[in-house]
Amino acid sequence: MPSNDIFTVYTPSIFGRTSFPLKHKSESIFYKTFDSEDSDVVDLVADIITIPNHFFKTGEPLKYTIDSGETKLGISTLSPGALGITTQLPAVVYPIVVDKDNIRISLASTYAQNNEYVDITSLGIGTHSFEAYK
Repeated sequence: MPSNDIFTVYTPSIFGRTSFPLKHKSESIFYKTFDSEDSDVVDLVADIITIPNHFFKTGEPLKYTIDSGETKLGISTLSPGALGITTQLPAVVYPIVVDKDNIRISLASTYAQNNEYVDITSLGIGTHSFEAYK
């Protein structure tokens, strides 16, 4: 097996690789997608997003992305942290874990820790994603 100058041994299976996807039972741990147009996935009454086996932690920052031509989820301007002006989810959000398959969304880690979540007012268009910062 190759080794470096300070005697760190690298396993042949990952030697030379700078990155590799982290998965649990073939599911991505840090990156999850969801159908923003499906009212069974995005519950506008309970303000819950269903993402099976999401692996997220309450209050951790998540990058929220959509593809060009898609529409973000709409939120109430009265949601905690929206400051009366934000009408869509921003690029960075913070989950509140309801259970292993469901989350609510906050606009700051402190809001998430206090279980203060956004009021989702409209479905989006397209398949959206949440990615945990590594």
